[in-house]
Amino acid sequence: MAGKRAGSVLLGIDLGGTYTKAALVSEKGQIIGEKHVPTPAKGFPEKILSCIVSLGRDVVTSFEGDYLKIKGIGVGVPGRVEGESGKVIFAPNLGLKEVELGEKLTAEFCLPVFVENDAHLAAWGEYWMGAGKGAKDLLLVTIGTGIGSGLIINGRMQGLRDGSGAELGHWKVRRGGKQCSCGSRGCLETEASARAMVNLMQEKIQGGKPSALAGKNDFTAEDIFNAVEKDPVARRVVDNAIYFLANALSNVTLLVWPERIIIGGGVSAAGDKLMKPLTKIINDRVKSFGEPPRVVRAQLGKMSGAIGAAAYASRCLEK
Repeated sequence: MAGKRAGSVLLGIDLGGTYTKAALVSEKGQIIGEKHVPTPAKGFPEKILSCIVSLGRDVVTSFEGDYLKIKGIGVGVPGRVEGESGKVIFAPNLGLKEVELGEKLTAEFCLPVFVENDAHLAAWGEYWMGAGKGAKDLLLVTIGTGIGSGLIINGRMQGLRDGSGAELGHWKVRRGGKQCSCGSRGCLETEASARAMVNLMQEKIQGGKPSALAGKNDFTAEDIFNAVEKDPVARRVVDNAIYFLANALSNVTLLVWPERIIIGGGVSAAGDKLMKPLTKIINDRVKSFGEPPRVVRAQLGKMSGAIGAAAYASRCLEK
């Protein structure tokens, strides 16, 4: 590992199920540069490692040009991570298991590397400089290929013991439900993620339900949301996802009462089509017991995980 760097720039990398993103961030939270590339097919640790290394080097040389100014690197992974060592214990959506990612990346970059769960880091990013700024307690839920979550209570990240975290995406919401990538059944991810919505829409179309998306190849969750005004099948798919998501978030609220629930990930781009019905259901279900949390969209957009990873690296270097 290299010695202490003289600069004040941090590199944050967010390893997602679809894209891997990198951001150069100053210690004051200023974004200096950012890039993203498709994540390699799951189950190939060497390809994923190569992707992270090449993207990290590319973003540094493109926007900063000097590795001596990089203090450290934070990396977010969608799965269970052993924080002290940076070992990826299990990342089901990437097919990674027992991978010494922190050790390998430290050797490649010759810099301090800190690896954590991606949703935890996205929550930290929103808490640091996004929609959670000023709050003591918040729950971030990222809805994309899968569903991740990060919980901050009284300014402290929760659920990091033994690499375990706030795994809202794997809460069991339907008895005997669909198979999840984690190996279990009936997880929230199988009902409310972007992938779940696309799968359900495809099932309905293949079952003969008339839809404007029937002739469209490779449609996305965004396409489904865009069709809800005129397409009853798309409406039912979206309503199903919101129903299960609202149930889970109502239960979390009744347990820990966060000040804010922040919705991030690609699906949050649906805006009011998601946020209005989701907020109404949560409010209706918890208002008899206390003040409902503010339900808001994440502010840092697609780079929240990378920004949070940089913030986490800064925090770790200060310890």
